[in-house]
Amino acid sequence: MASPGSRGQLGPYAEDIEWDTTEAFPDGRVYSGMPAFRAYAEEVLERWGEGEHRLEIQEILVVNGNSIAVVNYWMLGRSQSGVPIDARWVHVSEFREGKISRVRNFTSLEAAVESLGDPSLTRIWSRTAE
Repeated sequence: MASPGSRGQLGPYAEDIEWDTTEAFPDGRVYSGMPAFRAYAEEVLERWGEGEHRLEIQEILVVNGNSIAVVNYWMLGRSQSGVPIDARWVHVSEFREGKISRVRNFTSLEAAVESLGDPSLTRIWSRTAE
């Protein structure tokens, strides 16, 4: 799957997208609007390299009306060590008119579910169930 910054891959995102990394990174911030989100995605690809940056959705859940995508990222760092990183991130996505309008990033499914205030969840797709 292509990353959000890949050329031509921003179609699923609303023009006023809000991409929130405050829960995932100590220095996280909110990127509001397509220009800010595009700049963030391009910075990620510049740092990690488009060819060395890929993600795979592991499962999709619904919690209290919000979709949650559990994503595995694989990246090869170009700065300092160049050590590959295989990380799990969780995206809580909100939709409006068929577009992704807000994404909150987390480092664990538990934190993402807890942020929604409802511990019940429904798995609607899982890679392991294929």
